[in-house]
Amino acid sequence: MPQIYGFDVTTSASTTGSSTNDAGTVTGSVSGSISTYPNYKNRQLGPSQKYLNLCADQSYTEPVDGSSGSVVDAKFYEGTGDARVAGSAPLVTTKIGKLRFIHKYNPSVSVNNDEAYGFSFRYMKSIYRLSQVMLRYAEAINRAGYPRHAFAILRDGFTESYKPALGDSIRYYEETQPDGSVLKYKQHVYYVDSLYTGRSLNYLSTNELRKAINEGHANTILSCRGWGNSGIHELGCGRSSDYDSLYSYQLKVSQRIEDEAKRTGRENDPEVLALVKRLREEGKNPVKLESVPEPDDEALEAEYVEVAAYPEYFEPTALEINAVETLIADEMALETAFEGTRFFDLVRIASHKNNDTSSPSGTDWLAWLVSRRSLNLKPYENVWQTGSLFGILQSPANWYLRNPEY
Repeated sequence: MPQIYGFDVTTSASTTGSSTNDAGTVTGSVSGSISTYPNYKNRQLGPSQKYLNLCADQSYTEPVDGSSGSVVDAKFYEGTGDARVAGSAPLVTTKIGKLRFIHKYNPSVSVNNDEAYGFSFRYMKSIYRLSQVMLRYAEAINRAGYPRHAFAILRDGFTESYKPALGDSIRYYEETQPDGSVLKYKQHVYYVDSLYTGRSLNYLSTNELRKAINEGHANTILSCRGWGNSGIHELGCGRSSDYDSLYSYQLKVSQRIEDEAKRTGRENDPEVLALVKRLREEGKNPVKLESVPEPDDEALEAEYVEVAAYPEYFEPTALEINAVETLIADEMALETAFEGTRFFDLVRIASHKNNDTSSPSGTDWLAWLVSRRSLNLKPYENVWQTGSLFGILQSPANWYLRNPEY
């Protein structure tokens, strides 16, 4: 493997050992490492232009802590990009200039002025990692109708203290009619109740919290006892906080809905425009609900007619789920690049889209995404431009290696 990525092996070493448990069973172990030196002449595989542009398109953010340790602001480092690229494919100076050498599992020994040196490889290659498990989990619950919960796995991670509760109260109000009569109403008012500040998941919304409870998923999707994982996006783009306005559900998802609409020719679709507007205005001008005092006995309360709860309940739309799914696919590229799962992840997600008639064609999406891998474009720059593989990948039969014909 090191030679494929452009490394000459200089030395290798292995060690063996054994241990005996209380039952007297002897277990053997073997470990080892390989010291290597980069050689551009051996470099057969390198990071795609699309991967590098995706990394460069990210913004790095760090929270600003106050004197008491609480978060009071955020610093934005736009143009810095995702830090994971430095560990996955660091820059190395060669006789033909600086090149990125894939070195995913073994971060370099030293880095100086963004240049890496002192490389080694381990014999072991992980099959499955926690970050990969969490990304697959986000993929699953998003398709189950919980896009905000899925985004929380990317942005903040799931920890019991971050999780908000669904609060509700009864609002009593009266309306005077033109004839002078008074109509009396009562309604449930739902709200997101979070005691955690600085990193709360308030963007989960009353809709998804109500949905989880109504569908009996509150103890599965919402339960995260014992979990303490960070957001996957934080691993390369800095710790998030309530002050991070760039990587927020309202901004990132609405922007991706616009991007996908442009790619599929729906940029002027009223449904798209209305959803983008609603997401971007979310929380800006909260509605003030006036209320009269609660009736002090049952007889008086019977005079109030119950009306639909506030806010209005609605299921997440296919546009929203599709947008979050593409953000998860991006995060899979940023976090699990060069681990051998990328194309299979895209095929699986494309199948989700093809099975959901309300989503854009997954076949077109995969063909568009993969065919642009060598183009020097930002993720959704010139969406009409595709590479030479686009036509070939329009047929799912070409997504797989054919069995030999005898």
